[in-house]
Amino acid sequence: MHPFLMLSARWAIGADRQQWIIYRHRAHAARGGQWQALSYIGSTKAVLLRCLREHEAVIGPAVQTALDTLPETFMEWRLRRGERAIAA
Repeated sequence: MHPFLMLSARWAIGADRQQWIIYRHRAHAARGGQWQALSYIGSTKAVLLRCLREHEAVIGPAVQTALDTLPETFMEWRLRRGERAIAA
C-alpha cells in the first residue's frame, strides 16, 4: 500500500496508475494489522467522496481541506503529479 493521503490512523487514500484506492487498516493479533483496499475510483472526486461517506471513513477537518483541494478527476490528479496520461 502506498498512500498519498492518510485520513486517520485507520483510513488512507492511495493510487495506482488507473485509480484512487480507499484503504482501511484492520488489526490482526497474529500479524499486527494489514491495510485492506475497499474501493477503486478512476473517475471523479465526487465519486471518491461518496465512497468515503459510504464506508463511514473517519476524516478530520485538516484532511477534509486536503480532499477539497484534489482536482475534479483522477486523470487531472495524475497530470498534476507529472504523470503521463494512459493511452486508451
